[in-house]
Amino acid sequence: MATKHTAPVPIEGFDTYPSNVELALAWYSPHGAPVAQTLAEPLVGQGRSMRFAFNTSNLAGKHYAAICRAHVKWDLSGCDAVRFMFTPGKAGHHLTLEMNIADAEGKNIHDLWGKTLEFAPGDDAPREVTIPFADLAPNTKLADAPGSPVFKPADVIEVALYAGSGKGVLGHGVFVIDEIAGVVK
Repeated sequence: MATKHTAPVPIEGFDTYPSNVELALAWYSPHGAPVAQTLAEPLVGQGRSMRFAFNTSNLAGKHYAAICRAHVKWDLSGCDAVRFMFTPGKAGHHLTLEMNIADAEGKNIHDLWGKTLEFAPGDDAPREVTIPFADLAPNTKLADAPGSPVFKPADVIEVALYAGSGKGVLGHGVFVIDEIAGVVK
């Protein structure tokens, strides 16, 4: 049985990057619309956050923008949710958070679990977002092999953030993200 964590398990705080170049190398864009990842003032406490600017369009494969952070492994066992600070910007794009879990041998088979959050145009209020692991749904469209029947928090190897054209919203948008962590809800 997994032990419950009493303190958040850090996934990303954005405080250790010396420049935007290192941030963009760590939080890379594998596909989708053009993006720019830059360091920004923190949403909470001290340090830095990440400003994720993007420009979606109706061109094929450009209706969303993606950035990903791969890691050897984040062991979030004992946690039951992911929490982060977030500012949605005013454009009304939606945010999808996906977590990729490894198979039993530790290989990446694109076993993706995610949740999409909708925001109204004009909504730019900073907020704390908590997504229970129970609310994550599998994304079987991109899987290399049959995925797990359940999300396995001990085997997280990648975190991805997608800005989407929810409700037909296209064009320039900006998200600010800070202090991503596994938590007990």
